[in-house]
Amino acid sequence: MWTQRVFKEVRPFLIICKVFGLAPYTIRINLVTGEGTVDKRFIKNVGGWISTITLSASMVFGLFDSITISKHMRRSTITDALTTIFCIPMFFLLALSSMLINSTIIKNNINQVLKTFSFIENRLLHLRRKPVSGLNIWSVKNILLHMDILILIFVIVPYLIYDSIIWKTSFYIIHFHLIRISQIVSIITVMQYCKFVFHVGHILSEFCKILSQFIESDYSRNDENVLTVTQLSKSRIYCRPKSFRYMTETIVSLRRMYNQLCDAVYLINKMFGLLILLEIVTNVTAGITHLSTVMNILKLMQGPHHPTGYRAPLYLISCTLCIVISFSLVITMIVLCQITIWKTKELNNIVNKISLIYPLNPDTMEQLKLFSSDVSNIPFEFKAFSLFRLDYTLLCTIFASAVTYTIFLIQLNQ
Repeated sequence: MWTQRVFKEVRPFLIICKVFGLAPYTIRINLVTGEGTVDKRFIKNVGGWISTITLSASMVFGLFDSITISKHMRRSTITDALTTIFCIPMFFLLALSSMLINSTIIKNNINQVLKTFSFIENRLLHLRRKPVSGLNIWSVKNILLHMDILILIFVIVPYLIYDSIIWKTSFYIIHFHLIRISQIVSIITVMQYCKFVFHVGHILSEFCKILSQFIESDYSRNDENVLTVTQLSKSRIYCRPKSFRYMTETIVSLRRMYNQLCDAVYLINKMFGLLILLEIVTNVTAGITHLSTVMNILKLMQGPHHPTGYRAPLYLISCTLCIVISFSLVITMIVLCQITIWKTKELNNIVNKISLIYPLNPDTMEQLKLFSSDVSNIPFEFKAFSLFRLDYTLLCTIFASAVTYTIFLIQLNQ
């Protein structure tokens, strides 16, 4: 059934979220009607709630433990102080916030967002007149859709191996395993957000394909790519009247779906706004501090009193991996949001192109103008807690700040 596709795509990733305490709810699909829905009843999600409560308690313990340890831990540099006092507690706070928001705001709104996506995709299938294909689990497309789960596994395993080698039977191994869990929860939260943004971009791409068919079909009726206005007008006399009616009805339907998509984007910002703000602050700070740490380690290894053994190279690899992950999460979020915003501009360009290519009846022209006005006046904006927009301007600001603060920290550590 058409409604199964959106919900079935979410299901595998939802299992990962449930394990890490981010999904105290379950997706149910009616086998008769194909209707998908989010089941929020406690009795049906006991396992999810146990995971959420257990990991939330662990994050609270880790938060207080990190504050206690930071008071007694020796901090030789400004970077070490920033890591122990700010970065580590922030990862615990971010993980705890993710679990609380997933258990409340996201749980109460995710069903509406998924149903909106399902309804829009159903309408798009009718407009494009494409048959609904079954879900092939082993297809290349389906495997790529769940590539994030494979990436997550490749991130988790090296972290746990590193902690086990470095700390072995030390008491600190529990503390650092909790830090890794908080970082993994942070990665999963970003993946959640990116999945929703990607789906919005996918729907906008379908809008563009449907509208582009009107341009292509008009060109396909002509022997030459360039025709005079007189020839074009004469050719339209013999067109069936229902072609204009179909175009008008399609544009009206797309306008309605666009407004529904705007409501879904508003809910996405509402669900993830605070989490995205915390993600950006935490990951950028962690990336800067680890970059400064790498510079200090490299400088130390070149000196006469360089560290020996396997710990220094392993720690260097761990810091490098943290830098890559931290900045990759921020870049992925912002780039994906910017690409989705560009698709709204592409949609507006196609609408304007249709109105200029050939003469249209007044009803169709009026709907095109209204659609263009909707896209221009109600643009998609992905925001971090309504404080700033996620676009390339923010990304450039982050990179400039990262370079500046890294140089500043290196100077302070000397």
